[in-house]
Amino acid sequence: MLAGKIDVRPLCVALLLTGMTMAGCSNDGGKPKVHRREGWAESIDTKSKVVSMKMRLKNGTEKTITGTYTDETVVEINGRNMTVQDIKPGDPIVVFGVRSKDGGEMSLVATKVIVERKEKEWQSTGKAKKDDGAEDGDAAKEASDGE
Repeated sequence: MLAGKIDVRPLCVALLLTGMTMAGCSNDGGKPKVHRREGWAESIDTKSKVVSMKMRLKNGTEKTITGTYTDETVVEINGRNMTVQDIKPGDPIVVFGVRSKDGGEMSLVATKVIVERKEKEWQSTGKAKKDDGAEDGDAAKEASDGE
């Protein structure tokens, strides 16, 4: 028999606190993993917000993948903030997105789309705002007036 009792309460509290702190720790901070896909735009349905793109696999074959976008999806065309409606079929794109399970089927929800068009294919719609508040169409007109 032990001559005195051992108080285990401080040990229990320490273990409880350690367990609570470790439960909140994870490598990804609880954020969903962002996936990157490269290819070219195939179709965009702005009513249903369903998009498809083609991509070339490592073995050289092409694969069409379908996903969705939201009102918060960021679109950049040649470094300018634009909208999904400005993307044209055939545009080379890089899509960043998170996986979502919709009706038992996994799909990709685009969070950011980057389009890099060749300059000769680029036409400003005049809708994108520059940082100084001027529209792209104004800057293009000023540049051509100076020539």
